[in-house]
Formats: sequence, C-alpha cells, structure tokens
Amino acid sequence: MDEAMLRWETLMLNNMIVSSKDKEATILKYSSDATISTESSQKLHKAIKEKSKKSPIKDLQTSKMKVNSFKTETFKQIVNNQVKQNKIKVSKPEVNRYGKNFNLSNTNKYELLKHEMEKMNNYMEQLNKTLQTITVELSREKSINNVSINSVIDALDRYQNLKLKQNTIDGVSYKEKLDTIAKEVENIQVEKKHLQKRLEESNIALVNVNEKILALSENSDNEYDKKLNEIEEERNEWNDYQTKLEKLIIESYKALSRKDEYIKNQDFIADNLRKEKLDLETRVNEPILELQLHQSEEIENYQNKIKKLSAIIADMNRALISTRESHNMAISEMR
Repeated sequence: MDEAMLRWETLMLNNMIVSSKDKEATILKYSSDATISTESSQKLHKAIKEKSKKSPIKDLQTSKMKVNSFKTETFKQIVNNQVKQNKIKVSKPEVNRYGKNFNLSNTNKYELLKHEMEKMNNYMEQLNKTLQTITVELSREKSINNVSINSVIDALDRYQNLKLKQNTIDGVSYKEKLDTIAKEVENIQVEKKHLQKRLEESNIALVNVNEKILALSENSDNEYDKKLNEIEEERNEWNDYQTKLEKLIIESYKALSRKDEYIKNQDFIADNLRKEKLDLETRVNEPILELQLHQSEEIENYQNKIKKLSAIIADMNRALISTRESHNMAISEMR
C-alpha cells in the first residue's frame, strides 16, 4: 500500500512536471507566436507609417493590442503558476521521505493532498482550455494579420507601381522641359551673340559720331565766333540806325512844330482875310445901294474884286485843309 501510494505520488509529480514542461513549451510557442506577431505588427506599422500617414487598419491594430494584452496577462499567470508548481517539486529522496512520513501521518492529510491535487488538475485543465482558446484566437488573429499584411503589401505594390509610373512620366516631362530649356538657351546664346555684334557696331558708330561731334564742335566754335561778330556788327548798325531815327524823330517833331506854327499863322491870316472880306462887303454893300444907279461900273469892279478875294480865300482854305490833313497824317505816322 505504501509502495503503491509512493508510486502514485511519484507518477503524479512526474505528470505534473511533464505537464508543466508541456505548458512551458506551449507558453514558449505562444510567446514565440506572440513575438512573431508583434514583430510583424511592428514591421507592418512601420511600413504603413512610412508610406502613408493615414492607417487603413487602425481598428485591426486596436484589436491586436487588446489580444496582445490578454496574451501577456495569461503568460504572466502561467508563469506564476509554474513558479508555484516548481515550489512543489521535490527530489526522489525527498519523495521517499515524504511517503514514509505520509504513511506515518494521518489519512486526513492524504485526503487533503489528494483534494488539492484534484483542484490543481482541474485548474490545469481549465488553463489548457484557456490556452487552446488563446491558440485558436492567435491562429485566427495570425490569419487576419496575414490577410491584412497581404492587402497592405498589395496596396504598397500598387503605390510603388504608381510612383514608378509617375516618376517615369515626370522623367519624360523633365526631359522634355530640359530639351525645351536647352533650345531656349541656344536661342538666347544666338540672340546674345547677335546683340554683342550689334553692340560692337554701335560702339564703332558711337566713336565715329563722337569724332564728328568734336569736328563739328570745332567748326561750330569758329562759326559761332563769326556769328557773334556778325551779330555785334549788326547790333552796332541797328544802334546807329536807332540814333538816326531818334534824330529824324526830333527833326520831325521840330518840323511838325513849325507846321503847327505855320498853320496857326495861316489860320490867323485866314481870319484876317475873313474880317477884311466882311469889312469890304460891308463897305461895298452900303454904298452899293447909293451908287447902284450912278456907279454900276464901279459896282461891277468892286464885285469883281470881291469875287477875286473870295477865290483867294477859297484857295487859302483848300491849302489850309490840305496842310492840316498832311499834318495829321504825319502825326499819326510818328505815333
């Protein structure tokens, strides 16, 4: 009985150790899958971050983070249980000693130990189920990740193809632009040479023009001096002419003064003649009536004299009028 109990306990301990090793292997496998999944997720996240700022699998990453958190907690729980189980492990002499002591101990202790072992087995079964569930979840997550990675890789390939096409198109357009710019540069160089040639011709023409200007300036200086001398002579002539005109004007004023005096004298003489005419007419008319009958001949003589005097007065008046008109014309011309 004791030997059977000892073998049973040894077998249970071995099963526990084997089960513990299996669980450790499962945990290591899980850890390795988790590590691979984490590395894949990191690579995928890095590639997506490099290629685009917007992540098309943001919800998938969130779910993966939740699963990874659950995996980590489960892994910690398994490790803690394994540490507790390792504390239960004992060597074979200790098992023998424990069996001997157990044979000597109370059967209640055996029952308690058996009950604890059953509880431990139940817990390990539940833990195995949990690990199987986690393994299934990991497989499903891995397949989802593979699908997501494949879709992302396809998207990246399409993006790279589009980028390559765009670069090819840009390269062709850049080449066309470079050809156009090269042609424009050639045209500019030709135009530059043409402008340089025209500039040289302009410089030569400018030198010739400067020489002509110098020659003309020398000639113009001589001509200017001649013109100045001519102008000075002409100015002197005009000054002499002005002096002569001033003298002529003075003489004209003097002549006009003399004419004014002459006109005044003529007016005075005409007035005297009119007075004499009136006196003669008075003297003639008074005796005419008396002498009309007896001295008709004398009357005719007096009448003839009167006619002559009237003609003389008329001539003097005409001469006076013409003299006034000439005087007025001379005054208007002087003004």
